[in-house]
Amino acid sequence: MGKRKENIYPWERIPGETPREYQKFCAYRDMNTADRPIRTRSLPKLAKEIGFSLDHLKKLSAKNNWVERAAAYDAYLEELAREQNEAEIIKMRKNHALLASQMITKAAKRLLTMPEEEITAADLVRLVDVGVKIERLSRGESTENRQISGEAKVIHQGEVTVKNQMNLDLSRLTDEELSELEQLLEKLHSEPDV
Repeated sequence: MGKRKENIYPWERIPGETPREYQKFCAYRDMNTADRPIRTRSLPKLAKEIGFSLDHLKKLSAKNNWVERAAAYDAYLEELAREQNEAEIIKMRKNHALLASQMITKAAKRLLTMPEEEITAADLVRLVDVGVKIERLSRGESTENRQISGEAKVIHQGEVTVKNQMNLDLSRLTDEELSELEQLLEKLHSEPDV
């Protein structure tokens, strides 16, 4: 049998600790697991669970630094759980931002192709507003004091100017699409607030 490599973690078997002593330490260490409430680790409880005298376990605990080693194990598990939770939060934010972006894109496409009588401007604004809020939240931005608004004005036939208060990129819209957007925005500004 080859030489045992040096352990890296204090909750692993330490030099001089027998396999039976390590087994007792593991029973102590694992008293604070997911299926048990926090702070249930104690030598008197362990003595009852595994059938050894409390004095014997106290000596082993002191000799092999059980309290410090178990605390290091708890900190390690807590760090793993935190890292996993942070990774899940990042993944959730990415998914939500993608979904919100798709909502906004679909709303914009529908806005430009839908007959005006099928949806009110207020309904459309609410849809875009929800998409923007979800995207902002998922990217860690504030949703406070944000309003969707815009203003469009026809300069002369065939040319539309849109004042864009949200810094949206409208450069890829055709003149016809800009004209439709202008009409919807005018309708929005002429409707009473809902």
